[in-house]
Amino acid sequence: MAGNGWRRWVRGCRWAFRACRWLVWALLGVLVAALWYLDRVGLPEMLKRPLQERVRRHGLELEFARLRLRWFAGILADQVKVRPLGTPDAPQLEADHVRLDLQLWDLWRGRWEVEGLEVVQGRFASVAGGDDRRDFPWDVEGLNLRIRFLPGDTWRVEEARAVLGPVRCRISGVLSNATALRQWSGWKGLRRSGEGDSRDGAGQALDWWSWLGRTRFSASPEMVGTFEGDGRAPEQLRLRWQMRIPAVATPSGTAHGLLLRVSTEPGAEGTGVGWTVDAEADRFWTGSADCEGAKVTIRFEPDAPGHRWTATGTVRLAGVSTRWGTAGDVQVGFEAAGNPRPWSVDEVAWRLEAGDVDGGDFAAHDLRWEGRLLRSSGPRATVQVEPWRQWTGWQLSNGVAVGRLHVHGVGLRSVHGVLEWSPPELRVHDLAVVLPSGAVEGEVLVHAATHRGEFRVRSEADPRDLDAWLSERTRRWLDQFQWEQPPLVAIEGELALPPWPPTREHWAVALRENLTLTGTVSLGRGSFRGFTATRARSGFRYAAGTWHLPDLEVERPDGWLRADYRVRPWQRDYEWHFRFELPPDAFVPLLHTNQLQWLPLVRWDGPLEVEGEARGEFLRPETVNGQARMRWTNFVFRGVPVRRLETTVVYSNSWVLFLEPRVERAGGWLRADGVALDLVGQRVHFTNAVCLDDPDTIAAAIGPKTARTLAPYHFERPPEIRLEGTVPWHGHDGADLRVEVSGGPFRWWRFRTDRVTGTIRWQGETVGLTNVTAPFYGGELSGWGVFDLSPPEGTGVRFGVRVRRVNIAALMQDLNPAPSRLEGLLDADLWVDSGNTRDWQTWNGRGRASLRDGWIWSIPLFGVLSEPLDSLVPGLGRSPVSSGRASFVLTNGMVVSDDLECRASTMRLLYRGQVALDGRVDAVVQAELLRDAWLVGRVLSLALWPVSKIFEFRITGTLSQPRAEPLHIPRVLTIPLRPWQTLRGVFEPAPSGQGPP
Repeated sequence: MAGNGWRRWVRGCRWAFRACRWLVWALLGVLVAALWYLDRVGLPEMLKRPLQERVRRHGLELEFARLRLRWFAGILADQVKVRPLGTPDAPQLEADHVRLDLQLWDLWRGRWEVEGLEVVQGRFASVAGGDDRRDFPWDVEGLNLRIRFLPGDTWRVEEARAVLGPVRCRISGVLSNATALRQWSGWKGLRRSGEGDSRDGAGQALDWWSWLGRTRFSASPEMVGTFEGDGRAPEQLRLRWQMRIPAVATPSGTAHGLLLRVSTEPGAEGTGVGWTVDAEADRFWTGSADCEGAKVTIRFEPDAPGHRWTATGTVRLAGVSTRWGTAGDVQVGFEAAGNPRPWSVDEVAWRLEAGDVDGGDFAAHDLRWEGRLLRSSGPRATVQVEPWRQWTGWQLSNGVAVGRLHVHGVGLRSVHGVLEWSPPELRVHDLAVVLPSGAVEGEVLVHAATHRGEFRVRSEADPRDLDAWLSERTRRWLDQFQWEQPPLVAIEGELALPPWPPTREHWAVALRENLTLTGTVSLGRGSFRGFTATRARSGFRYAAGTWHLPDLEVERPDGWLRADYRVRPWQRDYEWHFRFELPPDAFVPLLHTNQLQWLPLVRWDGPLEVEGEARGEFLRPETVNGQARMRWTNFVFRGVPVRRLETTVVYSNSWVLFLEPRVERAGGWLRADGVALDLVGQRVHFTNAVCLDDPDTIAAAIGPKTARTLAPYHFERPPEIRLEGTVPWHGHDGADLRVEVSGGPFRWWRFRTDRVTGTIRWQGETVGLTNVTAPFYGGELSGWGVFDLSPPEGTGVRFGVRVRRVNIAALMQDLNPAPSRLEGLLDADLWVDSGNTRDWQTWNGRGRASLRDGWIWSIPLFGVLSEPLDSLVPGLGRSPVSSGRASFVLTNGMVVSDDLECRASTMRLLYRGQVALDGRVDAVVQAELLRDAWLVGRVLSLALWPVSKIFEFRITGTLSQPRAEPLHIPRVLTIPLRPWQTLRGVFEPAPSGQGPP
């Protein structure tokens, strides 16, 4: 029994084991079938709704095609759409699968709690649809994320991975009060942006989306970020993300090695979110710039709830290159502040620093620029003039400083200045530019309400430092000046600004008509076109297109100059008022060579004193005119000392007028109502000129040629000379001069007279002498003459001379100083009708002469018969001449007479023949003995006729050495009559030539 029981127990156990095994297998089959069903068909509705409700509790709306249970994966929803609960405007997340994490312990207890969601291959879809849809250029795809639902309505996003267009993203973070997202008003803004509502700036968004759509990356960028925030204020998320971009090409430019960092930091409660952006790039370039080593930091912070925001930032560039130039070590810092609603910028401050800037024609070192732009808080100034009106609500203050600056060929050692705009005034102050030669300082004030500007400038620099900026005309003008130290210039000015927007023509008109300048300029040792000075200064003024220097002062060691100068550059005219005491050679550098020919002729001890005025137009000498009062003392002209010269000089229309000139010398003077120089016609005009001076001295002052011409004419005491008329500088065309001379004693050749008067009239090629009178050796002389200057050689002459009661003894004493006896009174008339000074053989004329109570035998021509007659009867050949007369004709330089007779008490001499003007004689002389004896003279003369024929001789030789040959008897028979002359003729040779006339 026991064995059977055991066996029955064993069989029972076996059966139970088999039943259990089959039960287990059945249960496993049912479980597998259930799991297969739940995986393939899905959870039943009774399970779906609780799960959806559990998800809604966490603030998400979950829609799916089916909900199934995957082995080892949990509950999986297929074709899922997820959005914040109750937010139809929010973008929805679409995913192929979403896994629901359930809390297993609560599930065994019969409670369904969702621990989190895991999205697989998700993507975001726009909330807009149809024709109104504006697709974001980049789609969010391949989204894989895990959301953990933590206690306290908190979400934790773990390792969210997605592809945003070309960007690979990784995001993680925590969001508290997540269910409050449904109440966020920002969802409506996103919907309007997606639908293209331009009223909310969608136009700008579309431009931004278009810009992103055209952006290309060489490799996929990677973005990593974290966030932390509160669902009640999603805009205050604390965000940290970083993005690396190897290379990117955008419509705006291209960048390599780009690193972006963005972080946000919520402010105090209700004050918004502050954010910071850091960007670094190895290199980026745009259409206008190429930058290297760029670092950018921007910080935005709210200041007060809904009232204020601030932004700060820095930009650092190792190098930047643009089409305008390059720069190195560039640093930019800025600060900005404003109101968020409505959005406005109320204040901006900046600071720019650059090590080296090179723009081709522009180069700078150590550039600094900082400033501040501030919206005015007080009442706005009333300004109706552009461009100032749109800036009346702002205030600006900024300054710039440059260590070294090179602009268009001009080197500046440093530049700094401050510009301030405080409506309605714009002010530039502390402006200083240091050039190589000195500094230029200034300030500017613009009154926007009146559209006028004021400025002040002070310069110690050489304007030639700005040579490259100056026009060629200005450079030529500056080249006239030389100085040891640059001039000191101080300027104050006003300008009525041109209408806005100004054109180049508007500026030209404004500078010409609306600019007013006042100032001073002073200079140490320097020169103008070689005119040197130890000091010069002047005030100046510019107004209405006219420059005015009212008090120009120039100092030199040898004198000074004062002037008042006006010039109108656009009309090209000028006006001078001047006064100076300077030697003439001070102006040598200012004159042309042909204006200096007289200077070597002058020596002086004192300065030239001049006071006058001049005016005219540049480059039009015919318009120049002026006048000056001149005084000069103690100078020497051509060796002639002058004690004083005074005159008024007037210049106009190429005429120089000397009004009332006065010249004083130790031995005479000269004065005139006027002397005029015609510079075009090259003539001198005298008006009532009177001179009482030595003609030799005057001739020496005129020139050596004139001195040689007038050398034979000598006044022992200065005569009085009056001039009226015109004298040409060269030649005789246009000559019309009347000269009256009165004075003495006078000497010409060997002739002397105590006084001579006469009138000289020069007209063209003719010079006439009229009314010539003079006491002449106890008698009188009168005459006239006409001289023709037209022959190419010599001068044509016509003249007449009359002398009365001339004492021959006195006359011959001057003509032949050798002791000789001469007596008698001479009357003579001579008329030369034609002749030329070049050849005496061309002379033709006539004349007559008479002698009373004379003794002329010492004259060789008349004394040739004295010795023969004295040998016949002692004393016969030297009888006094009671009278003598002759008439003659001058033909081809030969004086011909056939009625020359000399009467004495014992005889009468008859001459027939000719005498050349060179002194050669060819005549016949006959002595009639006792021809004039009382009562019986004719009878005795007839009786002695044969004897008279013996005393008829032919005279040859010269006037000084005549030779007599008998005509009717052999010469040997005349030896007893003239023994001594015969012996001299035998032993002395004949003369070799003719003597002078």
